[in-house]
Amino acid sequence: MSPTQILVILIFLLTYVLIILRPWRLSIIHSAGLGLLLLLLFNLITPFQALNGFIGTEYIKPYTAVIFIAAISFIFLMLDKLGFFEY
Repeated sequence: MSPTQILVILIFLLTYVLIILRPWRLSIIHSAGLGLLLLLLFNLITPFQALNGFIGTEYIKPYTAVIFIAAISFIFLMLDKLGFFEY
């Protein structure tokens, strides 16, 4: 394993631990932002790659996952309101 790969794994683990443990009442957004900032500071990703992670490319559209999760949540909320999950 190269030093670059080890550094990426360490940054991922740090970010993951910060998201799970939330020390100092650190929000999830701040923890994820810190991970992104570390990746950018160590030149492990370019700003263009980071932007593509949010906006997407021609073939990869990350916002579709958010729309899908929101739609599924809405469907389950409506089913719950209709009493589908009551026994």
